[in-house]
Amino acid sequence: VVLLTGGIFAYKSYVSAQMYAENYIKALYCIKTGADANLKKGMSNKAQWESAIAAGRSFSPVSNTVEETKAVKLRTEVEKYMQLINEPSSKFTKAHSNLKEFYKVYVDTETLPQSKPGSVLELSRLIDNLNKKMSQTSQDLKSSLPESLKQELEKARLKYRGMNDF
Repeated sequence: VVLLTGGIFAYKSYVSAQMYAENYIKALYCIKTGADANLKKGMSNKAQWESAIAAGRSFSPVSNTVEETKAVKLRTEVEKYMQLINEPSSKFTKAHSNLKEFYKVYVDTETLPQSKPGSVLELSRLIDNLNKKMSQTSQDLKSSLPESLKQELEKARLKYRGMNDF
């Protein structure tokens, strides 16, 4: 009975860790995808603004309903996965706190597509700062991953195109 109980407990722990790892990587993928899309839109706005200035026109960022719809859907997915991994086991605590930092950078990038800074230089600084933050937090995150999450990340690199450079 004791052996059977121990085996059941070990199996449940294993399954729980696997589910956590899968949801963690899905959350990471969604966050990275969203942050990349927001930075790309910010860089597009910067290029459009620079060309408008060169042509002597004024510039105001144009919102695209398709992009906004994708962003809302992605935000919903991120929130769903963040809720699923809200209570990590002790072995995932450091990786979880680093994912939360990466999530904060994602939230910061969400304001970028609609931001209206005073100048192109200001927008450029904002984009550069967000790129640096994203790079630093992703390095911290990768360095803190336990082995089971590293294995899931390797699987995700094969499965998700956006994870190849992570």
